Amino acid sequence: MLKKTILYIILGLTAVSCVEKEKTDKYPILGIDPLYLNVIEEPDEAFIEWAKKGFMNAVLIHISPQDSLKDIPHLNIQKIAGIIEDQQWEQLSKSRGRLFNNSNYLYAAVQLEMVKRIYWVIPYRLFDDMPLAGEKIREFLKQSASELEEKEIELMKMTDGCLSGSLSGTDMHICSPRTVPEIREPVIMSMDVSFFPVYAADARISKLRALKWFFDYITLRRTFRVEHGTVSFSIESGHTDAIHRYIGEELVEGMGNPGILKSDSPPELWQFRDKAENMLTGGEDELIVEYLIEPFNKYPDDPALILLNTAAEIRLRKFDNALKAMDALCEKNEKYCYGYIYLGDIIDNKYTDWKETFFIRASDALPDSNYINKKVSQLFTTD
Repeated sequence: MLKKTILYIILGLTAVSCVEKEKTDKYPILGIDPLYLNVIEEPDEAFIEWAKKGFMNAVLIHISPQDSLKDIPHLNIQKIAGIIEDQQWEQLSKSRGRLFNNSNYLYAAVQLEMVKRIYWVIPYRLFDDMPLAGEKIREFLKQSASELEEKEIELMKMTDGCLSGSLSGTDMHICSPRTVPEIREPVIMSMDVSFFPVYAADARISKLRALKWFFDYITLRRTFRVEHGTVSFSIESGHTDAIHRYIGEELVEGMGNPGILKSDSPPELWQFRDKAENMLTGGEDELIVEYLIEPFNKYPDDPALILLNTAAEIRLRKFDNALKAMDALCEKNEKYCYGYIYLGDIIDNKYTDWKETFFIRASDALPDSNYINKKVSQLFTTD
């Protein structure tokens, strides 16, 4: 009888194991299978998606410079829980900025047990010297705007290339793209475009190379099955410049077709954008305008190339040309209307009239944007 009982237990466990494996295997493997990311404008919109899908005790790979773990009052957590329980999705969306936002949506996800473990991938070169990495990351955490508990930070330890421990109620592992461990469970991923300009600047490489390095490192000798993935632009929140919106578009395209990111030769359009962006970063404004003549013959409607060229014209004080190009771009693609603010910001302060013109155009194009209204208000308050 005992032998039969043991046999039934073994068979039961085997069956459960097979079911779990079958469940896991149905999700795409990062870097091998096409991964179709949900495109959102701001990171905290991912919280709404997770709520709608009913995620519980999920494992999250969070790719961002921000921790998003700022404390939320318990009463607000209860209100959010009630909205989710009643499936009032429109009300939950309207609660953004009032009950939760970009600075604390992960805290809400943890408190509501949507997420049980976080692998936070940061873009900073704090892992270059491994013996000192733990101390450097602790100091980085202590400076967070989230005001994380210092006692919790001090108790975190370096384990397998990540700083690990309990942080704001969750099992937290802070890693670099190189050191994220293999995770056997299906994961959800949140990727913020603001990661890549920081990653590129810290490593002193181009934005395109940063995208390639990130992809190569995070898929090197490890397998992640992704149950759900998002990419956020973070332009409205001011973390990403409008000039870098194309990075997110390339990320979406590359994850959907991983052969692109695996290739040593990226698409021609990506190379054109990257070279022009490098020139802009290096202040080679006249060269940009000359260089982009050929790319425009092939890709005359590409928003990224248009905005890069327009930025160079602003620096060359060709304000009329820049404004006309920006008006046409905004009319065709509303998401690029934030370019008015980017261009207004790089206009020298002695050309106040032109700076105001670009800011007002932004306000007219996106009147409900808190970010743009704040920028416009700051401009006129300063004056």
